Amino acid sequence: MKADLAHLLPQKWPTLEELQRLSKAIGIFNPLATFSINELMRVTREMQTHLDAHFGQYGLSLGRYVTLAAIIARAGEEVTPAIIADDLGVSRATMTGLLDGLERDGLIRRKRRADDRRKVGVVVTPKAKSLLEGFLPVHAARIEEAMSVLSDQEKKTLVRLLGKLSDGFPRLADGGKNPVRPRKSIF
Repeated sequence: MKADLAHLLPQKWPTLEELQRLSKAIGIFNPLATFSINELMRVTREMQTHLDAHFGQYGLSLGRYVTLAAIIARAGEEVTPAIIADDLGVSRATMTGLLDGLERDGLIRRKRRADDRRKVGVVVTPKAKSLLEGFLPVHAARIEEAMSVLSDQEKKTLVRLLGKLSDGFPRLADGGKNPVRPRKSIF
């Protein structure tokens, strides 16, 4: 299996002290800003590793789970691969690969529309519903356990801070050319 280089993150990150020494030596960056974003990436990698193990116990991956959830969320509507790809923000090719695997495992079924045979609808199977009925209570409990290290107020603060960070991230790509446009916080 090839490593996805877009998500390649180091195992060992520089400490704040190492970054402070480097900054003092070359003087071109804010060590705390760099350390903060490194910590966010480190925690994200750690969370992804644990989520992958959790989903794997049910024969799922994050991609497979969110695809099934996106289909179920639109129950009663005609759901096409293009709609699911748009909902999840992935390419149509990525969605085709996910759906191929889900179909091969009997978790979804593709069906041609009677009025337009070029269009394909996607539905979850009873097997998928059964799998999710067993998975979701465990998943919710594990999320609650993982987040129990924070108080409700700390969770709200985390959400607010993550929102503020998200507002600033476009500056990574645009070099600070565009102003930060803060969103309204839900808390």
